[in-house]
Amino acid sequence: MNWRRWSDSITIQPFYFRLDQKHSDDQDKRNIHSPGLRFYGVVGDSNFDYDFIGVSQFGGSANETHRAYAYATEIGYTQNHQWQPRYSLVYGYASGDKNPHDKKISASKDSTASTDLGQTAITSNGKI
Repeated sequence: MNWRRWSDSITIQPFYFRLDQKHSDDQDKRNIHSPGLRFYGVVGDSNFDYDFIGVSQFGGSANETHRAYAYATEIGYTQNHQWQPRYSLVYGYASGDKNPHDKKISASKDSTASTDLGQTAITSNGKI
């Protein structure tokens, strides 16, 4: 599902994933919910494009509660050239767990977090 009718420069895609893992000898039962939202599009005739995605997780297992979040964004520019090189910058963030032994998987402002400038890329959308 996506919403695009109200704008030519943005598409909105809500999504939801669920992990419902049954108990086995080597794995606890887990029930994790992951709702999220993605925004992407092209900025007019500028050759700039963007993509943003954010997701929240909650749920747990028999022994732990789970709270986490993550987001990523990409901004790109496609050069007006015969082979259409595209330059982009990607940034992602994922929450961490301050204490992995406290029976909670949670994100807080004091959590260990992973931030990375990510990749930069030059790609071709056409023939070289």
